[in-house]
Amino acid sequence: MDKCHRFLVHLGCGPFAKPTRWIDYDGSWNARVNSWPRPMADLLRRFAKKAGGGQTPFPSHIRYLDIRKRFPFDDQSVDVIYAAHVWEHLAFSTAIQATQECYRVLKTGGVLRLVVPNLRDFVEEYLNSNEPDSAMTLNRKLHYRSFEECRSLIYSIYLGFTDFHHHRFMYDPPQLISLLKRNGFTKVSERRFLESQIEEIIDLESEMRIGRDKGFVIEALKLDRVTA
Repeated sequence: MDKCHRFLVHLGCGPFAKPTRWIDYDGSWNARVNSWPRPMADLLRRFAKKAGGGQTPFPSHIRYLDIRKRFPFDDQSVDVIYAAHVWEHLAFSTAIQATQECYRVLKTGGVLRLVVPNLRDFVEEYLNSNEPDSAMTLNRKLHYRSFEECRSLIYSIYLGFTDFHHHRFMYDPPQLISLLKRNGFTKVSERRFLESQIEEIIDLESEMRIGRDKGFVIEALKLDRVTA
């Protein structure tokens, strides 16, 4: 296939993604309001600012996509899906659904590549620590909900609609491999930085997000049941 016409999907790209051969998608409210009429978008941004929410603007090339819902792609229409530090922000049941959606939309021979933090690294560091605040350090690195109760009604409402930043389920490599295999993927394995069947991976992958205390990489293929 002509590499120039491959459908490359980047999920959860964040606000700093630069235009590449990939199509960038994000579920942030900031990405969503890019397509709204200016008065409505400005009103929400003022509300978010009053609530203390994030104000990082999203470039216009980034498209909105809520991966908790059905993907807006046809069956077997996508060549590659890449998502770095996204799956840990999903409840486990939602991660199953998103994985199934990836399988549905990928072509036969398509590749799914995920990067997530490694739960094992954090737990091993905690077990090997003699520091009195090691439990606090572990909780902070797991990045679940804030330690402090939210006392602002406005901010509580804001979080209810926009809280995509905290973690909801943490993985180690065997757990993520199991998730992918149980939902149809084959040839599932842990990979190193830029070690991939995806030629265009160099456009996206950041070494700063892979490694101890950062994340690990799992890559999987969608193959015909007979071929697999």
